[in-house]
Amino acid sequence: MSILKFIIDKEYDTEMVFHMVKSGIYKNEKDASKRLGLELDLVKKIAKVNKYNDIKKELTKTADKKYDDIGECLSQTVKEYQKSWNEIDDKFFARLEELSSSKLKYKKYYCVVSLFHDGVSNWNGNKIIRHWNRNPYSQRRITAHEIIIAHFFSTVRDLKVNMKDDNIWKLAEVYAFALTGLDKIMCSFWPWDKTGNYTDHNYPELIKLQKTIGPKMLKMNIEQIIIRNN
Repeated sequence: MSILKFIIDKEYDTEMVFHMVKSGIYKNEKDASKRLGLELDLVKKIAKVNKYNDIKKELTKTADKKYDDIGECLSQTVKEYQKSWNEIDDKFFARLEELSSSKLKYKKYYCVVSLFHDGVSNWNGNKIIRHWNRNPYSQRRITAHEIIIAHFFSTVRDLKVNMKDDNIWKLAEVYAFALTGLDKIMCSFWPWDKTGNYTDHNYPELIKLQKTIGPKMLKMNIEQIIIRNN
């Protein structure tokens, strides 16, 4: 049985729209509208409310229509993603434990195949998100990236260090870029991807860190990374 299981979870997918808009991760409301595939007016409404329940009914209605339109394509995508991932599942997680010197906190991880989000990790759990409209093979690297961030946070939580979540996130992202782009064994899981430790992404504030400490992270476990950067 695979450690990572791809699933459909419409409720989680929908609620995360609210949390992602409120997180400030997008450049502006237009950017959020484009990246989430939602009407700008709806995004503006989400930005104004304080609680998910205040927008839940309208968001759920939008999600229901979107899920109905996609139909069985989503179920088929889940199967194709799982089939592709199963080819690397045990090797990926074994390598992650080896490089991080940390055992997996969870016996199972779940990837919600989303109609809204490209990629969302988890700072306090074992459920990540990946967009449904991707090639089953090319989706592997970013899926791995999100899992690595979740594992990084789990390990740091257990260390009980005094570090702000935003700073943990920055290190986790740089670590994920390094492992998926520079480690030879990891890279063998997506040999078609030659972008390495790429900096053409949505986090320009991480580029300097990537260039200065990214390659060095391959020789450090997560605890060492935290100690040296805290």
